[in-house]
Amino acid sequence: MNNVSLVGRLVRDLELRYTQNGVAFARLTVAVDKALSKEKRQELQNANKPTANFIPCVVWGKLAENMANYTGKGSLVAIGGEIETGSYQSNEGRTVYTTEVRVSNVQFLESGKRNNNQGQANQNNMNNEQTYQEETGDEGFFPMSSDDIPF
Repeated sequence: MNNVSLVGRLVRDLELRYTQNGVAFARLTVAVDKALSKEKRQELQNANKPTANFIPCVVWGKLAENMANYTGKGSLVAIGGEIETGSYQSNEGRTVYTTEVRVSNVQFLESGKRNNNQGQANQNNMNNEQTYQEETGDEGFFPMSSDDIPF
């Protein structure tokens, strides 16, 4: 089973993009706190080391549009999805392998965009814990031969 659940904060505002077919998508990074004791967390902070894992994600369709409209840098979100792997050729001709979470649902754990007009979210009738599900479809999938799999 390929199932991922994350709770964390968005590292930056989403930059909404569109495919040539007009399908919305956005790449995002979620900072998820590591499970650390108080002492270990303080030790890492004093050493200027991260106390969170930074998880790359991609979101598609209406879900991407909703996230771009109602979240921002620092927004607390719960994300559900699956691990997706891929590869591409770098400019130097090397094969680069990627791993990211393909987001299928999100729950906004705070209302409105951070550092933005909080009243706007209430005006749009956004609930404090609004959930969105990804529409099913093949957008974003690409064919992969068994030669592309690194194992």
